[in-house]
Amino acid sequence: MTPAEKRREFLKAQNKAYRELQLFQSSTLFDVYKLLKAVKKTIKQQLLLAPSGSWDAYQLPKLQQFITQIMTELGQKLGLVGASAVAKVWTLGANLLLAPLAAVKIQSLPVLSTTPILNLKAFLLERLTDIPRAIVGKINAQLGLLSIGALDRTTAIKNIDGMLDKGGTVRATRILTTELSRISEMAHNEARLQAAEKVPSLKKQWKHGKPKNSRHSHVAADGQIRAVKEFFEVGGIKMMHPHDPRAPAAHVINCTCQARDYLDF
Repeated sequence: MTPAEKRREFLKAQNKAYRELQLFQSSTLFDVYKLLKAVKKTIKQQLLLAPSGSWDAYQLPKLQQFITQIMTELGQKLGLVGASAVAKVWTLGANLLLAPLAAVKIQSLPVLSTTPILNLKAFLLERLTDIPRAIVGKINAQLGLLSIGALDRTTAIKNIDGMLDKGGTVRATRILTTELSRISEMAHNEARLQAAEKVPSLKKQWKHGKPKNSRHSHVAADGQIRAVKEFFEVGGIKMMHPHDPRAPAAHVINCTCQARDYLDF
């Protein structure tokens, strides 16, 4: 292949690998959305089934017990979704480099260790299972207000829906978006570090994700090209790649930037 043909094939494979990663991340987020939507429906049905005026010393603890049980099950399901996504995202993250290199016939590609996956799974599992735990007390407080007549049933259901949206769907989406992006970038960076030994011309380029609420420092970093082992300069912070675990949270949460591989052909 000519240099121009190599570059074309490299970019084609690179774009395909990013699409596969993004598709899987979107699918995972949709699975979480469906879980939370089902829980909202179940809780609403349970509240509507209770006879009007039956919020007595017996009914309230019974309903609170039901809420605790269903939220515990939700935590387990969220954790399972997140944990099962880790290994796949790790592989897809490494493939962001391995697939383009294979497309231009660069041989002896690195094989990444799977050792970090266990720790990443445990971390994400804890973060996701904590989401329902944080909501249970708030929901039960709403039920308590309902039982003493401080709230009507319609208002209580509306408030609980809001808690599940903000504390559930929004928080789970933020956690998964951030952590799955971190995992893919960590795997990608590890593949890059290993491949650099065999591909000396390999570099990396910061690409801004262009969300609506952009960090100005990330916009300014767009286009920076660095050697594989060099840091990007992002708002005065040194980052090996987007979602660098050592970077402050202000530079990581909901970040959609990428460190794209750059080769001189």
